[in-house]
Amino acid sequence: MNLSLIRSMTRSAVFELENGKCFRPEHPFTVALNGKTIYESCNTNVFSLFSLTPSTSYTVEVDAEGEHLKLDFTTEAESFFVDASRYGLVADGETDNTVRLQAALSTCPKGGTVYVPAGRYRTSSLFMKSCTTLYLEKGAVLLGDNDRTHYPILPGVLPSENEVDEYYLTGWEGNPLNSFAGLLNITQVHDVVVTGEGTLDCDAQNGDWWVNPKVKRIAWRPRAVAMVDSENVCLHGITVQNSYSWTIHPIFVKHLDLLNFNI
Repeated sequence: MNLSLIRSMTRSAVFELENGKCFRPEHPFTVALNGKTIYESCNTNVFSLFSLTPSTSYTVEVDAEGEHLKLDFTTEAESFFVDASRYGLVADGETDNTVRLQAALSTCPKGGTVYVPAGRYRTSSLFMKSCTTLYLEKGAVLLGDNDRTHYPILPGVLPSENEVDEYYLTGWEGNPLNSFAGLLNITQVHDVVVTGEGTLDCDAQNGDWWVNPKVKRIAWRPRAVAMVDSENVCLHGITVQNSYSWTIHPIFVKHLDLLNFNI
């Protein structure tokens, strides 16, 4: 039996108990961090730790089936901490927070983390920036806008100046057709991490997205997480639910980590 680090990020990390079993261990095990018990009865081989401090060394210990395993690891460095609540967020589940959240994401310096505290934040499409982390705290919910007219429309194809090359931006069922931007968009960026114990909830069941879903209305339906032409992308820990169409939709994405998260 072996304990391995899958990936360490600025404020979270994910591990695997290598025990020869598929997904679940034969018996639950305990997990401790720096001597403090985090999970008394962990029942999945892959588990995560959250609310860590950047550039900090930790020791994780596992007691499983009579074996005591120990592993030292260090979290990644963080240049700046961007608390999105300072941008005027309103956590009532009704107020439109799109421009406030996007301001936090867009002004985050290289190597920084945008932190969203617990609360329900109504929003439409958000766009990630290269070399940044989005951390959704436990209890933080990015709640999709129910009005499709509030979402930007992305052209399926962008023409180039030479009138020969084309840039594929979005599409529908394999065709480059105009579609609404997703709730979270990771487009033409690199080194992006979305992590935490929070939730991306498109809330599509409370809009008209699933009424005659094969009929185009203004544009084709968005995705929950839309990724296009990007590299070194990681989704970890979060829950993604109630999508408008496809939930996780990568196109031309290199080095994509999907780690211990829920759909």
